[in-house]
Amino acid sequence: MTYIRHLLSKDPTMGNPTSRFRWMPRLALVLVALPSLLCCAPTSANSQPVSIIYGYDAQTHVGIKRLEIAPDPEQETIHQQLWRSDDPMKIGKLAITGDDRWVGMGVVGPFPAVVIVPSRPTAPVPVPGEARVESRLVRIGDEVESIIASRKRLIVADDSGVLMVIEPESGEVSGRFETRRQLDPIGHKIEEMTISPCGGFVMCTFQKDSRDGRRRGSRVLILRYPTLEKVYDIQLPRDRPHLHNPNNPAEQGPNPELILLCPVENRMVLSLDLYGAMAFADLDQVLEAGKLVNYTVVSSDIKDRWGDAFPDRARLYRVGDRTLMWVANSGAAGGAVVMDLKTRTVVARYRTHPGLEPTVRMPGTDILVAAGRGKIKTRQQARVLREFEDIGHIYVFDLASLDAQAIVEPRRIEFESVPTFAVGGLDGQRVMVLTGDDAPDQFVELNIQTGAKGRIIKAPGIVGRWQPIPATEKASAKPEDQRPTVDTHGERR
Repeated sequence: MTYIRHLLSKDPTMGNPTSRFRWMPRLALVLVALPSLLCCAPTSANSQPVSIIYGYDAQTHVGIKRLEIAPDPEQETIHQQLWRSDDPMKIGKLAITGDDRWVGMGVVGPFPAVVIVPSRPTAPVPVPGEARVESRLVRIGDEVESIIASRKRLIVADDSGVLMVIEPESGEVSGRFETRRQLDPIGHKIEEMTISPCGGFVMCTFQKDSRDGRRRGSRVLILRYPTLEKVYDIQLPRDRPHLHNPNNPAEQGPNPELILLCPVENRMVLSLDLYGAMAFADLDQVLEAGKLVNYTVVSSDIKDRWGDAFPDRARLYRVGDRTLMWVANSGAAGGAVVMDLKTRTVVARYRTHPGLEPTVRMPGTDILVAAGRGKIKTRQQARVLREFEDIGHIYVFDLASLDAQAIVEPRRIEFESVPTFAVGGLDGQRVMVLTGDDAPDQFVELNIQTGAKGRIIKAPGIVGRWQPIPATEKASAKPEDQRPTVDTHGERR
């Protein structure tokens, strides 16, 4: 048994992918996908606080805040300022180091940069209830495309195809890889990233080719971490040319986006945007030999059609002795499916609005809850068009009752026509929903059994990105506990 396979076998329950993570005693985060808040009811044995860090834009300023909501409504809610800037600035994606010491967020002001601040306030300021801390601005070449964090470092990919490892303590760039100079054929830009289960590799997807077709996407790059030495550059099969766009040189392949890793089933899973499908390959062979062994592509459309589903969000869950993957489509027909990672088959199909955000799981149950920003993708003559249609309700899915043949209508909870952008954390009965009349600017507690609303917590501006704070004192091996940053704008590229 090789060293990598040995590490993969250490924890049979690890599972969900990419960008942000809680560190296990042996393994770095393995799952990618899209995040949520951690919330639990005061009467539940699984109760725990909602703990997140989010970036916001208040028009007059931008900032980062730390929010901790106790399970008991009688307990104090902690809402602390970590960083604020009155300079005109566009905020981007963020990540929190696994030791819960540092936050990194992409910004664009006079120049593109990553702002790095401690994850807890350290110095009081004259404004009551707020705090200011020392921050540093690390200048980069272009806008942040993807950012993840290991236990102690930030890993940043910018829009020009440059990947960097940043030491938060000093702001030093300790590793660097240029995809447009160090790859052959030349790489376009990195779409998503994750850390391998053994913690020794960064795995990156490249989606589209460049507009002139010269820089290539549709590949998975594996780099040694943290030095960023190239290990493998895996070109994905471009074997469905009838799904390519003959009028657009950028859309001449499957266009992978999400990357999810599951050691227990020995799977690497990719979303193939232009093929409307999910691709499976043996994870050990990807890491050990750079090969796509047992490569299987499965349509994510609820009627098994190809090319129009546009799978955009996915999460992994362990249910009994199975690892299941929930996938939401952004194609005009919408829909969500559940796939079994071992058999690589669709085991449930749901009729939903397009563009749901990732689900969260009710602790101790097999119930999933999801809302969405409503991104809709449709094929045009020369491009894929993206539009948005707000969703005024929440969907509830039951993984304990799966039907591989029927298309099921999941239960819906109406939200008084107020657009619901994403679902936060939950307990046995309650979820935290990020919502707002025109833009996401408040967190609302909702009981999914009764529909009753609880606490409402206002943000100081429009919430752009957020991420759950890593659990540093108690490790969890559940796949659904590995959550990447939520993008409330709905559009990540």
